[in-house]
Amino acid sequence: MVKRNPVPAPPRTRPNRFPLHHVMTEAESFAALRDEVQAFRDENHLLRERLAALEEESRTHNPTPLPVPTPEPPEPPESFPPTSFREPKIDPPPEFDGKVSEYATFLDHCEFYFDNKPSMFLNNDKNKVSLVISRLRGRAATWAHALRRTNPANPAFLSWPLFRALMNSLFEDTYYLEQVRHDFRALKQKGSARNFSIEFKTFASILQLDEATMISEYKEKLKDTVQQGIAYTTGITSFELLVAKSIEIDQVLYKIAKASSKKDESRSQRPTSKDSTPSQSKNTSSSSSHPKHSTLQNASASHASTSRSSNPSHPRGPISPEERERRAAHKLCMYCADPDHAIRDCPRLQIAVKKGYAKPRQTVSSVSTTSSLTTVVVPPSGNPPPQGSTRQDH
Repeated sequence: MVKRNPVPAPPRTRPNRFPLHHVMTEAESFAALRDEVQAFRDENHLLRERLAALEEESRTHNPTPLPVPTPEPPEPPESFPPTSFREPKIDPPPEFDGKVSEYATFLDHCEFYFDNKPSMFLNNDKNKVSLVISRLRGRAATWAHALRRTNPANPAFLSWPLFRALMNSLFEDTYYLEQVRHDFRALKQKGSARNFSIEFKTFASILQLDEATMISEYKEKLKDTVQQGIAYTTGITSFELLVAKSIEIDQVLYKIAKASSKKDESRSQRPTSKDSTPSQSKNTSSSSSHPKHSTLQNASASHASTSRSSNPSHPRGPISPEERERRAAHKLCMYCADPDHAIRDCPRLQIAVKKGYAKPRQTVSSVSTTSSLTTVVVPPSGNPPPQGSTRQDH
């Protein structure tokens, strides 16, 4: 192999175009530019020769070029079986009979149904209009079918926005927002805080209230007891936190009120024998010392016996002669003082007989103040008295 030495490039010399203290003429300038162009050409020629020599040397040193590796094709992505999209099963919108107060809810139901059935209603206004017409009843259906009979080619049947605009002109409640504002101003918490919060959020969503307005209005419309509990609470920075805190306070207050009512009820249902003995002795002494008041006491006793006789789960005590005379004069039942039946047909007496509180009675033909009526009192143990234990009141 013959190794060739590279040809050295000649030194580049340029004529001095602007010598000191010399002004070049036009001919001299042209000659200088021509020499410079020639120098560039010579340099270009030398560079070409040098490049050819380098290519020749590379071919003699590497006679066969190395093969370029070909990249392997990427593996195909893992294929999954196509998933079939199933639309949710939703009931169709409710029927609309033209009532103005139900129109907005009916339209919301229709829009919700359209959004969840894209295979049938996506970009298909004709199907939307057909479904809405099929859910109309009453005067609303009469209007829609009259419109169709008048002009079957009406463009409103092919455009849902146009058909909805026609329905809005007929059934939309123009006073709806004003009525909602009026109802919101009158809103107050009457039941639980949970139910009140749901009702309040509904109004706030319709009226599009901001956060600050909702917090101030919600506090003002709560019960006074819940407002006092909220006043002692700190760290409430959002409306949702205020709602949660009000529900918690309302639940605590409800449990406290329920526990106190149970205590009061248990106390009222536990009379003691110590309290009953002095009262009876006082009543006996007062009735003997003040005969004028005996009639009032007998009347109160008869009223108490009447109220007790209305409850067949407890034995009925004896009635006073005045009460017996009053029942006979007004033709009342001699057992329960009910004007709708006589003692022989008294259902409360029959229940008392079954429970052993009284014995079966014979039919009474005439009742007077001196007539003998049998009254049976069950002892405190609750066991029925023996068959022969009867008492006659004269």
